[in-house]
Amino acid sequence: MRGEVRNLILNLTSSRNFTLDIANAIWVREGAKQEKEYVETIRKYYRGEIREIDFLNRASS
Repeated sequence: MRGEVRNLILNLTSSRNFTLDIANAIWVREGAKQEKEYVETIRKYYRGEIREIDFLNRASS
């Protein structure tokens, strides 16, 4: 499934007649351990990013 999603994104974004804008991010608790393999999978297959946020502090969320 991951490969198919990655290929779809690459195919759609490489077309000159088509524009695909994606806002891909996963928000995790600030200071939470992020598994390297998981982060790499999100970046490679989904062109996403993992970002930290302080869910307890309303000013940052």
